Amino acid sequence: MINRRQWLYTAGMMAGAAKLAGATKGTDAAAQGDSSSSAKPGPLQLSEYEPKSMLRVHETHVERAHFPCIDIHTHITVAKKSEKGVELTAERQYLGTPQELLAIMDRKNIRAMVNLTGGYDAGLAEAVSKYDKGYPGRFYTFTEPSYERFKEPNYPQIQADAIARAHRDGARGLKILKTLGLYLREKYSSCDSCF
Repeated sequence: MINRRQWLYTAGMMAGAAKLAGATKGTDAAAQGDSSSSAKPGPLQLSEYEPKSMLRVHETHVERAHFPCIDIHTHITVAKKSEKGVELTAERQYLGTPQELLAIMDRKNIRAMVNLTGGYDAGLAEAVSKYDKGYPGRFYTFTEPSYERFKEPNYPQIQADAIARAHRDGARGLKILKTLGLYLREKYSSCDSCF
């Protein structure tokens, strides 16, 4: 079975070959007169791969949802400091005020937003207070694992306590970001310098 990377490589090679074949048609006469140009073409660089979609469908722009909806995947807040996807502080950076977001939500008929990156500890409590408690029913904030303590021997208990505290602070769910797997792996070998 072919994986996505192999498929892209093959598609790139085919696209590169087609591009090269088209380019050499016009230069065949000049190349025949110049016997020194015997350069063998290399593989197509990924940066040169520019596929053109052949899909042609009617496009519909919906300015406002017919029925009130919930946006389940938003990132209203992010950590003020992070490295390689690992949050290094509980302090949050806000990407929009509740008033700014509510204006857009009302215009688009979005009843509620779920903030998946609410953080943890004091940052989470502040986000819940600012959004969820300030505008009940319009915002729902999730907590995240605090990976900066990942190397501590009692991390499982630390994290369990943090999740219980987040629930008491008003978190409505737990979001496991793709940090786990992309940067934090078995024996956290690829993230030794993150902490």
